[in-house]
Amino acid sequence: MGLKMAVNKHKPHVVLVPEDDKDRQIANGFRDYFAVATNRFDIRNVAGGWSKVLDYFTSTMIFYLDRHADARVILFIDFDKQFESRLKMFTEAIPDECKGRVYVIGSFDTPEELSNATQLSAEAIGKKLAEECDSGSTELWQHDLLNHNASELERLRIDVKPILFNSVIN
Repeated sequence: MGLKMAVNKHKPHVVLVPEDDKDRQIANGFRDYFAVATNRFDIRNVAGGWSKVLDYFTSTMIFYLDRHADARVILFIDFDKQFESRLKMFTEAIPDECKGRVYVIGSFDTPEELSNATQLSAEAIGKKLAEECDSGSTELWQHDLLNHNASELERLRIDVKPILFNSVIN
């Protein structure tokens, strides 16, 4: 596992809030991809459920975004086959002034289902997703359990890729 470095909150950085431990493992795999600038990527503690991710966002991260104009927040949840309704709850909770800096992504079902379907560990899924973000390919991102993230992926590639990938900026 890569060495975790403190994020400089006064420079562009990304904060990821994972719903559960499998989501955290995927995020750790993403962070451990060689081209990810770990000093610009903060993975928070597991929230303990999608509703707790939403609660944490509204109670803590909105204020954080207000104080740190260069911050981006990824809310990493399991959609539990309820993509449209769950996404709607999250997007309605994001204030207009933050909408361009908050992303909601996750497996259509659960990360365990994604792991079973791809025959990859959570960490391997994270590394593969990071590799595809870096290279521009979308093989895993187009999987049936991830392709609903397409619009967020495009936003992430435009806004977050330059922050997170060493191949883009130093």
